Amino acid sequence: SSQQMTVGSRARVINHTTLWAENQFAETTDQTSVAKVFGLDLAPAPGWTLGVSLQRGDLETKNGLVDRDATSVSGGFSGEKLRWLSKIEYREDGGAEVREQWVSTNRLDYKLSEDLRLLGGLNYSDTSDSVDDNQNARFIESSIGMALAMRDLLADLRETGQVHGTNAAFNRQDRSRFL
Repeated sequence: SSQQMTVGSRARVINHTTLWAENQFAETTDQTSVAKVFGLDLAPAPGWTLGVSLQRGDLETKNGLVDRDATSVSGGFSGEKLRWLSKIEYREDGGAEVREQWVSTNRLDYKLSEDLRLLGGLNYSDTSDSVDDNQNARFIESSIGMALAMRDLLADLRETGQVHGTNAAFNRQDRSRFL
């Protein structure tokens, strides 16, 4: 079981620059953590985003108290057909656990048509533990796929008689009950 809560604020400094701060609280079966995160988000040109954040946190683990410092840099683009987001983060843990970790996440979404998207992702993590070599780890995950919107497909199937009757679409009153 996991519980998380984030409290923070954002302030737009100028049109394309935002400063933000968060206090993050998390609890799982293995650890409890409290972190302060400060960040700067920039939008230097239409569709482009850049960001940097600094984190200072305390984790209470089964091994004891861990002090974590993390720095991340991100960049992305969102256009009519293409959406891309990448982030790289460096973490340094001290105290009961002494580790360095590099983490990278990357997402790509390309719109082939109104109903078809090509999706891709690549995640990487490299952990080096100074206390316990068994905790050293390297993780690489990649994915590629397609997303198909069903709205036109079902309409076409209804018109050709291949699908007979479907559940009625939500109307405004149904949506308000659902939400």
